[in-house]
Amino acid sequence: MQTACRGLGIDNDTAEFIASLIPIERGFNWTLDDCYYGNEEKERRPSKKFIHEINKYDRLKEVAFGIEGLVNKRSIHASGVYIFSSDFTD
Repeated sequence: MQTACRGLGIDNDTAEFIASLIPIERGFNWTLDDCYYGNEEKERRPSKKFIHEINKYDRLKEVAFGIEGLVNKRSIHASGVYIFSSDFTD
């Protein structure tokens, strides 16, 4: 949500407020789809506050839904180092 807001020029405080309206359940954020439309299978109702806030900003819903799930930060990956006592082509 914060990335979408940043891309549309919405201030950081507003972005953090809207992001705070996304419920967290058992350590996992709800998807934007669950927040906006609900999810009967998971017994989730649409978040009226979230819907109200996201609809205040032109194109925010479309941009946020479009980039949801994309990797946007650095992370740690496994790596390895080979140490040879002689030239590695031997």
